[in-house]
Formats: sequence, C-alpha cells, structure tokens
Amino acid sequence: RLGAHGERVSAAARENPVPVSDASLARGKTLYEGHCLSCHGPEGRGDGPAAANMQPPPANLRVHANPEAHTDQPR
Repeated sequence: RLGAHGERVSAAARENPVPVSDASLARGKTLYEGHCLSCHGPEGRGDGPAAANMQPPPANLRVHANPEAHTDQPR
C-alpha cells in the first residue's frame, strides 16, 4: 500500500481505523464466524469443516497473522 506521498507503507506501520473495544471485537468475531470459520477453523489453523477438499488448502492464520509482524498498532 502507498502512503500520501507515494511511499510504501507496511501493514504493521498503519494505524487501525477501528478502535479496539468490546463492540469492535464482537463485530470481528461475528464477521470471522460468518466468512472465515468454515475454511480456517475456530482457531484459524486452516482446518475448518470446508478445508478438507480445498486446493490449495486454507492458510493457517496462526502462522500468517503473526501479531509481531501484523500489528494494528503503529510502531
């Protein structure tokens, strides 16, 4: 993604526009359950009920969404 002056801005450097709150966490859970859980599973490991027949298999979000590399807080 590019910043205001055309420079590359990493995902880890961008501030999340949605403040962390009980409401935003509940909304995120609802979205995950409705759109992601069937493939990525309840813990994001890529082992959801629909994953068995998928090629390529769904990503293990526990590996690919490393909180150290993909934070929603500016560094």
